[in-house]
Amino acid sequence: MKIIKGRGWYGDTNSHKRTGSLGGKATARTHGKDFYSRIGSTGGKISGGNFKNNRALARRAGKIGGSVKAKN
Repeated sequence: MKIIKGRGWYGDTNSHKRTGSLGGKATARTHGKDFYSRIGSTGGKISGGNFKNNRALARRAGKIGGSVKAKN
């Protein structure tokens, strides 16, 4: 396999895996061990742009999707 210098993934899966793991450990070290569980638990709850948290948005999207104009 030809070794290419620089950024990005060049087919070296082991190196790519090792680098990603080191990055994750560095983030956990910086932000604390519970960082990933905290951000994972808030995913989707904060955003007001989803239909669960914004019924008016869902209603407007349903009108657009059901309109004749959208189907043409």
